[in-house]
Amino acid sequence: MKTKHLVVVISGHGYGHAVMTAPLINALHERHPKLRITLKTDVPKAFLQRKFNMPFGYLPDSSDFGMVMHSAFEVDTVESLEKYKAFHQDWPTRLEAQMAQLKQLEADSLLSNIAYLPLVAAKQLKRPCVAYSCLNWAEIFHHYFANQANADQIYQQMLEAYSGADCIISTEPAMPMAGLMTQRVGPIASQGINRRTALLNLLGLPNSTRLVLATMGGIKTDMNQTNWPEIEDVHYLVLDLPSQDRRDISSLSTSHISFTDILCSVDLLFTKPGYGSFTEAAIHSIPVLYVERKEWPEHIYLTQWLEKYTACRAITQQQLSKGDFISELIDLLAQKNNLEPPASGLPEAIKLTENHLFLD
Repeated sequence: MKTKHLVVVISGHGYGHAVMTAPLINALHERHPKLRITLKTDVPKAFLQRKFNMPFGYLPDSSDFGMVMHSAFEVDTVESLEKYKAFHQDWPTRLEAQMAQLKQLEADSLLSNIAYLPLVAAKQLKRPCVAYSCLNWAEIFHHYFANQANADQIYQQMLEAYSGADCIISTEPAMPMAGLMTQRVGPIASQGINRRTALLNLLGLPNSTRLVLATMGGIKTDMNQTNWPEIEDVHYLVLDLPSQDRRDISSLSTSHISFTDILCSVDLLFTKPGYGSFTEAAIHSIPVLYVERKEWPEHIYLTQWLEKYTACRAITQQQLSKGDFISELIDLLAQKNNLEPPASGLPEAIKLTENHLFLD
């Protein structure tokens, strides 16, 4: 019997799409160990190898760009619109290329988070396909470009592409998906292990230290660490090298502890609204200090959801640049989190995926 081949398309718009896809694919492979997996994405292979637990084929693909970003907070709307116009103007050629690629890969099924053209290619080839995410690019596009000439034609083509999926799995916290039939499931997030003692030993810090994990996600963003407040017994952890020599900021770039385990081990997460960071913080009851990005349409749905499950506070981008957030930081570190974490949507997502992709 031929080994089934699942092609998984992951948006390279930050790391959040890969982070939320990994738990589902890991669970599917555990249940179907003979399932062959190919990841088609612009996310670096080294990052994927830390998240996906099985051997996988890697196919670099930058076509699903989402929106062009200057930083985690700045959308380049001009360049984004031009890229969408070019993409849809060349739609037939791109679709033909996608179909040829799926044929060459001998793909039996496809899961997309959340590129829309591969869904059309899969349907043309009569391969089962599932769309899976907390948002879709049609709604993001419509938010920014609804009033632009010819934008409605592009928007409708995007909606039609998504509508062709055998199932659209919408994971909490999710944006509304106007015009689409979706299956809503709970949040999808990786489970970590509290390794606080190992982390403190690695950094040579006393047990009384309160740890703050600071990250703005997978899109490069200047956090201006020079202005961060210095607080007794508070130590910041960053993923890259600190921007200056401060004894209260350490880099985790050489740590062998996974990001999720680090998040489980800290007293507070300092970040921007994003699916992966918010869901992982919520299920592990980690307080969150976040920098607002109200211009991004997903912002309100993420932040309102987070408030239900863990202690959190917002600061402005101006506060971030000035380092003016000491009161919010101290307040959150002093709080006791009595909120119940959310129930995982993974079991339902597994069932839906198996049913629609005919993995059994």
